[in-house]
Amino acid sequence: MLPLEFADPAGYDAVQPGDELLLEGLADALDGGTATVRNVTRGTAFQVRHELSPRQIIAIRAGGRIAAHAAHTRDAEHVEHTAHVEHGEKA
Repeated sequence: MLPLEFADPAGYDAVQPGDELLLEGLADALDGGTATVRNVTRGTAFQVRHELSPRQIIAIRAGGRIAAHAAHTRDAEHVEHTAHVEHGEKA
């Protein structure tokens, strides 16, 4: 679930219970702060935005906070291992 809000408050009226929505360009939206949502049921579209921090965006791209932490830990261990190998130490 992403914390998105309508860029234009009039968008609230464009969505009804049961409407099928399609979020387009999520990767670009995370970088740019806005995305287009297509209401497949009604044949309309509207803009949404987020105010996520860079850290929150990293977590979303990784698949959640736990996955982001695990990836960060793996990356740190890889850097440490690489540094030891480059200095002729056994890993």
